[in-house]
Amino acid sequence: MVLIAFLIFSVCFVGTVVAINYVLNKHRSPAHVAHVNIDATVQTLLHKHQTEYDSLGIFYWINGDLKQAEEMFLKALDIDIALDRRENLADRYVNLGTLYRLRGDLAHAETMFIRSTELNKVLGRKQNLANVYAMLGNLYFERGNLQSAEEMYLSSTALHQEVENHQDLADNYMQLGILYKKRQEIRAAENMFLESLRINQVLDHQEGIADNYNHLGNLYTLSKDTLHAEEMYLKSLEINQRLNRTGEVTVVFCSLGLLYEQRGDSQSTKTMYLSSLVNNTLDCKENLANNYANVASLYTTYGNLPQAEKMYVRSLELYRDIKHPNAKQVQLILEKIKSSKGKQSQGNPKK
Repeated sequence: MVLIAFLIFSVCFVGTVVAINYVLNKHRSPAHVAHVNIDATVQTLLHKHQTEYDSLGIFYWINGDLKQAEEMFLKALDIDIALDRRENLADRYVNLGTLYRLRGDLAHAETMFIRSTELNKVLGRKQNLANVYAMLGNLYFERGNLQSAEEMYLSSTALHQEVENHQDLADNYMQLGILYKKRQEIRAAENMFLESLRINQVLDHQEGIADNYNHLGNLYTLSKDTLHAEEMYLKSLEINQRLNRTGEVTVVFCSLGLLYEQRGDSQSTKTMYLSSLVNNTLDCKENLANNYANVASLYTTYGNLPQAEKMYVRSLELYRDIKHPNAKQVQLILEKIKSSKGKQSQGNPKK
């Protein structure tokens, strides 16, 4: 009880200090926040309570109380403004943008992401800027504004090239491939998937190579090039089996089932569906999407974000294919992971 009373008192005190500074700065451009001189003791106190606000925001978010999560993040944002902590502000806008997207407030989410890009430009945080451009690309993609999505993905790609972030570059090419596939631009999509494959081969990123083969298989299936599609799927299957990627193996079996069904090969279709432990197209994709999301959640729990991200990407593509409402939730989780990667990159500069 004593601790609770202390926290209530402290929050009230900090709220007063923050409110004053917020009023001073609220009309300023987020990229040009004025610095306010604050006593060192007050700075320490503000920093302490910002951590508490962050923790509470995450707690409310996890428990589905987005309104309370927003209030906590906004309080933390006020402190960043008061202390002129621009890197934190840039990251805070990303968090708020992701929250607003989850709530379905795409206009407000877009505003937050754009503010983050403004600050990251001023600060020269190219890696973070590239990540936020990709998030804007995802937002526009969900809206169906493929032209704007393409522009954001290309801007993100250019920055990843500049900072030589090869893995994220490969991922961006994959996103562009998915976008071009949606626009039925088969040749452009193929070029993007092949470029992503080339980078992953140079990096000897076997998992990425397997995923690229699977994307190419999907593309060739769409263009009725079933022989080439089968070749890609079988290459993906071989790598995934060698790496013991059970979830991906199931996906490829399912994709082969869809391919053989398209060919009219009922016996092979049955064999593939039995191998993937499902027996029809819709159940196949939804089941696999759910399985990927569940595996990703486990990876997240154990702190393996790179693996979690890969699983969520596969889940998202399948949910999108069947227009499942879970696609939106998975997309937001992926953006949160991207945001975390940006912070880690800033904390570990290249030598």
